[in-house]
Amino acid sequence: MSLVAISCWARRKMTARLEGSQSLPPVSQDGLLGTMTAVSNHVIDGRHSRLCGRKFLTIPVFGSAILIWAQLVGFSSRISSLFPQSPLMIESLLSHQNESTPFYESSNESKPFYQSSSAERYMLDNAMALGYNMSSRNSLKPTCPLWTDQKLPVHYNLSQYLKELTNYTKRVGAFKPIQDLRLSLHENHDICDTVDLDLPAIFPSQQLSFGSSFGAIEPMLPPFRHPDICANYHKSIFNMNYMVHDFAQMCRRLKPTSRTILVDMGASLEFHGGRAQPAIYLTNLYRKFGFPFDHIYAYEVSPKTPQQVFKAVPEKLLAAYHWINLGVESDPKSKMNPLRMLLDNYNEDDLIVVKLDIDTPSIELPLAMQLLKDERYTGLIDHFYFEHHVNLKELVGAWGASVNGSVLDSINLFMGLREKGIAAHSWV
Repeated sequence: MSLVAISCWARRKMTARLEGSQSLPPVSQDGLLGTMTAVSNHVIDGRHSRLCGRKFLTIPVFGSAILIWAQLVGFSSRISSLFPQSPLMIESLLSHQNESTPFYESSNESKPFYQSSSAERYMLDNAMALGYNMSSRNSLKPTCPLWTDQKLPVHYNLSQYLKELTNYTKRVGAFKPIQDLRLSLHENHDICDTVDLDLPAIFPSQQLSFGSSFGAIEPMLPPFRHPDICANYHKSIFNMNYMVHDFAQMCRRLKPTSRTILVDMGASLEFHGGRAQPAIYLTNLYRKFGFPFDHIYAYEVSPKTPQQVFKAVPEKLLAAYHWINLGVESDPKSKMNPLRMLLDNYNEDDLIVVKLDIDTPSIELPLAMQLLKDERYTGLIDHFYFEHHVNLKELVGAWGASVNGSVLDSINLFMGLREKGIAAHSWV
């Protein structure tokens, strides 16, 4: 399945660049993805399939082409230099799969890979110099200069990315809701095209990161909120439009029999003085793009009467809503550990989304670390939304006493989850 996702991404990414060209573009720092598309467009005139919702080379022919071309031009060493941390990526690119298998039945690789954007790599390489390892409140450095300091080498790319993010938000807002995608998967392999926003075209700065399991995703950059908080904190602190979702890739991993699950840990019905509950934002977003949730497990420790709960829950969610008015536990063996419940009742074919925001680090951190360290969650959990309270200068005042660790600790956690194939997003 990963080759399909990479190939679709690469093809869209390079279309504009290759239009009108009849010669093979040189290998550049745009990387392997661009080269793959160049090969598919210029080297082979073979059979085509509809795996991307567009005509595309069948996987066996495409894989063979890369092998032959790599041998002819000595490309293997160049691949290694471009992706030194991703040897598994190369293996997955050159593997063959059965072209007669429907795309929703393709097997998922056991070891996913993750590729950071250039700005994310810069941040990782310079985390210590930027002060992201500090955990003492007296020594914290602001993280907004990553976005505002014109002297930094990433400033231009990030300023472009911020403009592109605004365009993406408009595209998502203008998208017309569609029916449940699972209803059409059997007879229409092109259905995933309907939720393809063409993210490479929206983000030409190439500052989106990429995972083989979940596709394109926002770069994991502090202050872990919408970058607009650097200019207008109070207006933008709860703006959730910094998150990027690759719904087309999510669709390609879906099966007609897949179940859609949302686990909401910290499902308070009120949020910051009357604002809508953020989890409702998630349910609306996923439903809009054809992923209505079959089950919503809402855990909340604050006591509420049934009348209060079901008055606040939107009518369209009532059939799926399971209100559990108890606190969660981090003990892996406890029946009140929602992650154990997922292991016991669901599988990798299901779309599983987890939101964790209970403002209790002694429980939150162990739960997040279970996702990171327990291999059983690799392939099971698709998206993870977590407000990790660390010593981040812009937010430490709002978080109060519930902070623990450094910005770098948070970066390592989220990046580790992404490398395991879990699309980890910082929550509000």
